[in-house]
Amino acid sequence: MKPILVLSLAAMLLAGCQSTYLITLNSGTKLVSPGKPKLVGGNYVYKDAKGQEVKISSSKVKLIERK
Repeated sequence: MKPILVLSLAAMLLAGCQSTYLITLNSGTKLVSPGKPKLVGGNYVYKDAKGQEVKISSSKVKLIERK
């Protein structure tokens, strides 16, 4: 019984480690990213809530902050 409890607790802790990020564009539009956007070749790349990869030109991004 103890291994099940330990595994359940570990799974809950790991699931809570992911942070949400708020991306504010120069236009004032705000986007939410479930993970930290990465700068790749002049674009910020992240996966949206549906798991789709999104690319935004770094010149359009004003601020990225952790929520």
